[in-house]
Amino acid sequence: MVGPTSEQPGPRARRAPAVALVALALLVALVPGVVRAAPAVAGDPGRKPLVAGWLPSWATQASVASVAGNPDLMGEASPFWYTARASAGRVALTTTVSATTRASVLAALRGRGIPVLPSVADGSAARAMAGLLADPTARSQHVAQLVDLTVSNGYEGIELDYERFAFSDGRDTWAATRPRWVAFVTELGDALHAAGKLLALAVPVMYDGRRSSTSGYWVYDYAAMAPVVDSLRIMTYDYSVARPGPIAPLAFQRRTLAYATSVFPASRIRLGIPAYGRLWTARRPDGGAAIRGTCPVSPKVPGTTSFTAAAARTFLATRAGAAPVVTHDPVTGESRATFTVTYQGPDAAGRTVSCAVDHEAWWVDAQGVAARMPMVAEFGLAGVAFWHLGGIDAPSWPAMRSWARAWTAPPGAPLTAAPPAPPVVAVPPAPPARTTVTVRASTLAPEPRATVTLQVRVQPKRSGLVVRRQKLVGRTWHTMATQRTDSRGRVAFTFRWPKARTTFTYRVVTTATATTSSGTSERFTIATRRR
Repeated sequence: MVGPTSEQPGPRARRAPAVALVALALLVALVPGVVRAAPAVAGDPGRKPLVAGWLPSWATQASVASVAGNPDLMGEASPFWYTARASAGRVALTTTVSATTRASVLAALRGRGIPVLPSVADGSAARAMAGLLADPTARSQHVAQLVDLTVSNGYEGIELDYERFAFSDGRDTWAATRPRWVAFVTELGDALHAAGKLLALAVPVMYDGRRSSTSGYWVYDYAAMAPVVDSLRIMTYDYSVARPGPIAPLAFQRRTLAYATSVFPASRIRLGIPAYGRLWTARRPDGGAAIRGTCPVSPKVPGTTSFTAAAARTFLATRAGAAPVVTHDPVTGESRATFTVTYQGPDAAGRTVSCAVDHEAWWVDAQGVAARMPMVAEFGLAGVAFWHLGGIDAPSWPAMRSWARAWTAPPGAPLTAAPPAPPVVAVPPAPPARTTVTVRASTLAPEPRATVTLQVRVQPKRSGLVVRRQKLVGRTWHTMATQRTDSRGRVAFTFRWPKARTTFTYRVVTTATATTSSGTSERFTIATRRR
């Protein structure tokens, strides 16, 4: 049994999560106070799921606020919460985000009907994850880890952001890593789909399928992953990093999409858009840094610096000492600013020196976001994915909303089913046993701040069965707590009723096993006692 948890009311949900729970016939005893099966609730067809993206831990508040103000445009959201570190044939999954923060973010997103697919980043040493995927046993264990993480936390799915292959391992490893990565993704996708969950991937760009030095990051093999990946977020940004230039020029993005949509279902692809920019020291025509004079050791001339699109003008004005002139480049679809700053102070010998430094900045603002929207319709994409959601400048949301009024999200392309394996036995397997879920509430009319306990019994009895307490928010069922049954097939959920007078509808669901079906209790309502 867990201690009481806060049960605060949430805003009305506007769309059901991407993964619906399947309603099954249940046998529930007709006993007073016992609740029984209820039908599933359909989603809101009015939502435009144009935008997906990431919520990095260091920008949680800004990201949640950005999403909370624009739920009508949101598809799935991926909090950047987990890190996978491969070593010695095993993978450690860790997080630096507290359980309290995760619960708060989940409540904020799910309260608005937004599916949550947390991101798992590869934090291993170079070549460590590639080496682990070469071992079928270790690979299978990692698949089980990720599925358990997804299922036990009630996430709608999970996203992988495994970038070490591309940026740390070296191109000479790609030929060996590519089939291992595809095998891993296939095994993971199949396992997640069997559990009713989704798989998303964040991948670098590819330009063609020739696997040459000009093909992009072909280790990720878009075509081979297509049968099992529900959402492919292509990171079409970071075009300019070391030297000044556009972050995600339109031609670069178009080239990537032209290939991707030729080998992967367009309706499951999201175009990556940077909600950030960079400020560099400008370059002279000969390639050297645009610096005149002798620069002091203090204050030090800043190196390349990143900033969010939301803070771009404030950040640049602070650096420049005044608001710089900003121009929009229609060819790249990006904003650009240049300005000169004089730095004065002591050199290494203590003498006063000064230098004039030309700076150059590029970023994608609302005008640039609007310029990218037509590509969504042109290529038939699922939408866009922002790194990161908290960095989007406020005018970009109405720009996207205006465009989306005439846009209809494409129907999801069906996953390609693997050919059925030949039967190994002539006798069909026995059908799973029907699951009965009964719930007794300690009270259906609690006082404010009272403790409410739900005693749950599952038949047939089975230890370790995953059981979820769910609340109906708007027209969407949201998982509020997850436990496993004891040896008697029982669990107890205890939580604190809100201080405010309110009414909520609940149900309890179980997952299917190899020998038992999934189960759902009857829905029941708890309302604050009226005095």
